[in-house]
Amino acid sequence: MALVIVPSTRLSAQTYQCLTTANAAALGTRDRIVEVVIGTDSTSTAARVAYHLPQTTASKVTVVTQNSKCATAAQHYYQALNVTPPTSGTIPVLLLNVGTTRSVVFVPSYAPSRLEVKVIFDSQWARLADISS
Repeated sequence: MALVIVPSTRLSAQTYQCLTTANAAALGTRDRIVEVVIGTDSTSTAARVAYHLPQTTASKVTVVTQNSKCATAAQHYYQALNVTPPTSGTIPVLLLNVGTTRSVVFVPSYAPSRLEVKVIFDSQWARLADISS
């Protein structure tokens, strides 16, 4: 019988931290989504249709602050974009609920070609649209 010694290494798992409107990127994203969902002009209507967002009031666009929900959102975000999430560190996540049927997810640390990518999901985490800027 052989004895195998495996060195002990402590791996640092990733954690997800919800962004709040105190963060400039979060505030800007929330404000843009509010403009789209409350707008009645043709540009807002076209954006709402393209992004599969409901017309609603500003108060129905809420910033989620529960880290467990942001972790779930980030996992769906990475899966939708077909990218491997980081394996360690703290990952900031913006999760906006738009009414009860839509979520907008943004992970600022993921920016391919310097583009910010927000993904819009339905209530079952089906990917509906992307917003790149």
